[in-house]
Order: sequence, then C-alpha cells, then structure tokens
Amino acid sequence: MQYARSTSVSAECARPPAALTFCSTAFAAILAAVCGTLLLGAPHEACAQSESPTGGPITGTADTNGSVGTGATAGTSASDAGGIFGDKTAISIGMGIGTNSRYMGSRDFGPLIVPMLNVSRGIFFADSVQGLGVQYQSTSGFYVGDAFNYDPGRDNADDWLRPGSDRLQKLGSVKGTITNTLTVSQQIIPSWLSVNAQAELGLDGHVRGNQYQFGLESIVLHQSKDTLTLDLNAKMGDNQYNQTYFGVTASQSRSAGFARYSPGFGIYAYALTATWNHAFDKHWSAQFIVSGSVYTNKVADSEIVQRAFGLTALPSVSYAF
Repeated sequence: MQYARSTSVSAECARPPAALTFCSTAFAAILAAVCGTLLLGAPHEACAQSESPTGGPITGTADTNGSVGTGATAGTSASDAGGIFGDKTAISIGMGIGTNSRYMGSRDFGPLIVPMLNVSRGIFFADSVQGLGVQYQSTSGFYVGDAFNYDPGRDNADDWLRPGSDRLQKLGSVKGTITNTLTVSQQIIPSWLSVNAQAELGLDGHVRGNQYQFGLESIVLHQSKDTLTLDLNAKMGDNQYNQTYFGVTASQSRSAGFARYSPGFGIYAYALTATWNHAFDKHWSAQFIVSGSVYTNKVADSEIVQRAFGLTALPSVSYAF
C-alpha cells in the first residue's frame, strides 16, 4: 500500500501532526511528574525495569506484525537514591531467533531475528526492541511509560527484515513510520495481577493510523530463578490503522484482484501471551515468548487475512553487564 505525499506545503501542513504534539506533551508530563515527586520527597521507584527480552523497559506485548515486547507491569526496580538519573547505568545485550506470521493475517510463517540491546539509567532507557523513552513506577503499583519507536510497516514481498509476503505484491507496501507508545498500568493484586492500557500513535500525519490495546497481566509463577507471566489483551485500531493493514481500496482491488473491504474502527484481535524468564546467574538469562492472536470478524472477512489465528514464538538469551 503506497501512499503519495503532496509536494506543496500549506500553513496547515506545516504544523506538527496532532499525534506528535500529544506525544511530546505526554513525554514532558511524565518527566515533570517524576521530577515533582522527587522534589516533594514522596515515596517512589525512579526506574521500573521489566523482564523483557533485553532486561529493559516494558511498553508492549508480542504480536504478529514483527514487534516483540512484554506486558505492562514492571518487574524489578532500581533504588531511588540516584533520583531520575539513577546511580548506575545498566547495559544488556542478547539475541532472539524464532518464528512469526509473515504479516498480520498470513497463514505462512517466516523467521524472526531480534538483536537485543538495552541501556537504561534512572527513568531513561534506550532499547532496540522497545525504543527510546522514559518510565516511572510508584510504590502503589502505578506504572507509566512513554517511548518513541519504529513500525516497519509491511512489505509486498517475502522479507525476513520486516513483515510481508509475495502474495501482497500487487497490493502495494505499507511504509514504515516513527511511533510513540504511551503505556499505563496499575496493580490490582500486588505481585500477581495488574490492568494496563496502551496507545501507539503513528507520527506520520495519520497515514498509518493509531492502534490501542488494553488488558490484564498476571504473574502466575515467581521463583528465585524463574518467572512465568500471562498477558491477555484486546487490540484495537482506528479507521485508518485497520484500513492500512486489513482494508482493500478500490484501486487495490483492481490491481490485486482482492475484494474491496473497509473494516472501520474497532477491535481487530485478542491476544494471549506467555513469557517465561529464567536466570542462570547474575549475568546470563533466557526468555521464551509464545503469543497467539485471534482476529475478529471486524478484519477476518478481508481477503488479506488468510487465517484468523496468528502465532509468534521467540526464544532468546541475554547477558547483563
């Protein structure tokens, strides 16, 4: 799906996209809230680290469009002695090799290769999976994080670097775009159950659209070396997002032979993700993610969707310095 951009720049086009303005405001608000909490001396946890593939921050869940993450409840946390900048820099590297549906709705599978690098200090993090951002968790179990990342879009050919399939060759590709992800979570039952919500906004002037998710996360097993977490989420797209990844326009219908389809706004999938973490020692750890998605009738009737069930499996190993 190729989109044409106008070469003329009007006063309206010269303005920053509304999503970018909102994301910048959200990013600044989180930082201001954390700084205010620290200045007032209220109890807090300045840095909330997760059990992600890189041992880094948490901002999402594994899905079948090429992105991998974990749930929205923080795991370990750093001391507040260093304030928002922390008292040390944590670095970890790793590699994950698994399999994934070639694109959302594909019946075929392709390789999923995920190099992992995480650098974090205080509330700030840079992560090859989750992006660049800030995060904060209070002692009451409230978590908030904001991160900039990249959605690779969808290719119109089989590609191990990003989602795509030869089947979509005449449909056109979906361009990649910078995104901003805002995540909030609240523990309901400490150390066991939390509720979370997430908004992923495309910063391309609403060409790709925005997606949202909300759900529950439960830590069903927590031992000295092993943790098992389950995430159940509903994934929802706005009109443009669902059209971008599941819709077929009149021109696409003529070129690709697919029936014209306009899914509209709504929930496009329900996802269940299991994440197992095992610590070998203070440096080495392993993680295994299995995620299944069931596509709703909102998008499953599109000819782009070959199968209403998607699967991601990703084992990984990481080393923390």
